[in-house]
Amino acid sequence: ERDTWNKSGLELFDADGNVNSIVILAVDSMAARKDLASLPHLYIIDSRMAIQFLTVVSAASSMQGNQYYRDTLFDDKDAVQENCTNKAISYTSLIAGGLVAKCVLGVLKKEWDADHRQTINFDIHHFDMVRL
Repeated sequence: ERDTWNKSGLELFDADGNVNSIVILAVDSMAARKDLASLPHLYIIDSRMAIQFLTVVSAASSMQGNQYYRDTLFDDKDAVQENCTNKAISYTSLIAGGLVAKCVLGVLKKEWDADHRQTINFDIHHFDMVRL
């Protein structure tokens, strides 16, 4: 399996063959998320946007972390349907990028353990963190 991923040009393993990667997702479909979540990873960070609402899901690759992440996935038909121009609100993507960067920092500073699981929901329109 390692050779398959290395042929794609992704450096997901260290010199000893150990998984050594953070997978960051920022894609437009849940189907793509389901496919990409199968990449070998230590942590997965998934940024999702809809109009002025964003969600960042992060999880370690432990059994509990992988299940936690899989439980956040749903069919594309169940997603909020919106115009493409609604996705073009630039400050939403900038805030999402900042939250993803903070997640990466948490990994690099070893603030996350091997069982990390977290979801951040931010209602930008009302400037409020939301627990769902």
